[in-house]
Amino acid sequence: MARATFGPMKDVSEKKYFADTDSSSLMAQVKELETDDFQAFIKFMIAGKAIIAAAEEGNIDNFTKAFYQCEHKHLAFWHVQQAFKVACKNKHLFIIEHIIEDMGMTLNHEAFTGFFHVYIF
Repeated sequence: MARATFGPMKDVSEKKYFADTDSSSLMAQVKELETDDFQAFIKFMIAGKAIIAAAEEGNIDNFTKAFYQCEHKHLAFWHVQQAFKVACKNKHLFIIEHIIEDMGMTLNHEAFTGFFHVYIF
């Protein structure tokens, strides 16, 4: 009988886009982006609005397209956090699952304290 062989273990941290979620650090990086490259800053803000709008509509395709085409994914924590809250409010399970499972969003953050009752009720 042949033994099953599996590929290399996948590092879970490779999915994690939001290693730094400290609000002051993120704000400083966004301010730096705004002063250094205003056009990139505008593109970043447009992508953020698209992320939140797609979550509100429950459109997983537009959500993933907007996020993964964003050049500054590590700075999009606030946008994804808002998208998560909107998706919970509107009960868009595919968006919620994608944010938690595929994007590696940690729910152990002050922004999510006491928030899941919104989805349940």
